[in-house]
Amino acid sequence: QYISPKITLPAVLAVSMLAAPVLMASQNWDDHNRAGRYTALAMAKAYLSSCDKDAILFTIVDNDPFPLWYAQEIEGYRTDVRIVNTSLLMTDWYIDQMKRKAYESEPMPISLSHDKYVQGTRDYMLYYPVSEGRAELGQFINFLSSDNPKYKKELKNGHSVNFYPTNKVRFNVNKEEIIKNKAVLPALYDSIVPYIDIDIKGDALYKNRLVMLDICYNNNWKRPVYFTGGRFGDDDYLWMKDYLQRDGMVYKLIPVKRAIP
Repeated sequence: QYISPKITLPAVLAVSMLAAPVLMASQNWDDHNRAGRYTALAMAKAYLSSCDKDAILFTIVDNDPFPLWYAQEIEGYRTDVRIVNTSLLMTDWYIDQMKRKAYESEPMPISLSHDKYVQGTRDYMLYYPVSEGRAELGQFINFLSSDNPKYKKELKNGHSVNFYPTNKVRFNVNKEEIIKNKAVLPALYDSIVPYIDIDIKGDALYKNRLVMLDICYNNNWKRPVYFTGGRFGDDDYLWMKDYLQRDGMVYKLIPVKRAIP
C-alpha cells in the first residue's frame, strides 16, 4: 500500500535474480576459492620444465591442459613449448589453431588441408583388411587423406567413410637426422632403430590419431615430442609406448626401443 508498483516490480525482480547467486557464493566460496593453492600450477610448470626447447607436448583429456594453458597464457612460462590437446584434435577449429604460430612456437607441421578434417569429415576411418603387409607412414597418411572414391567404403546408412587396408604401419627413421637434431643423447646413438613399427589396434582410427601421426611424420624429429602421463591406452601414445623415455614429468618419444624405465 505504501510502495509504488513501479518500484516494487523491479525490486522483486532484482531480489529474485540475485538470491540464487548470492546464496551460492556465500555458501560455496570457501570451497571453490583457489587462492594460495599452487599444486596444479606447480605440476604444470614441472611438465613444461621437463621439455626441451621448442617441444611438442601432447596432453591427454582435460586435467593436464588447463594448468598448462594458465602457466603459458597468464604467467608467460615456457611459451616455446606447444601444448597439443589430443581430445580437441577431433575438432576442425582446434586443428586450424595448431596450424598457426603461437607465442614462440612455430605452427604444427600438419600436412592435411582444412577440407580433409572439417567437421563430419574423417571423424573416424574404418579398418578394412586387404593386406597383411606394412605401409610406410607417409603412404598410410596419403591413403587416408585421399578423396578417391575407391579409398572409401559405403556404410549401411548410405554414407561413405575412408578406410585403411592394413593396421600395420612403419615409421622409418633417418639416423643422420636424429643425430643432426640431437633427438637422443650421444650414448644412445648406437641404439637408434631404423624404423618404428606401429600396430594400430581396434576397428577404427579416429581423426585426432590421424592428425597426431601426421604431426610426428612431418616433424621428422626436428622438434622433440613429448606425452604427458595419466592414461594407459596404447592409442593415447600412438601405439609407440616401447619408444618412450621418461624425462622428468613427461615421456619423450625417441627412436630407441624400450627406453622407458
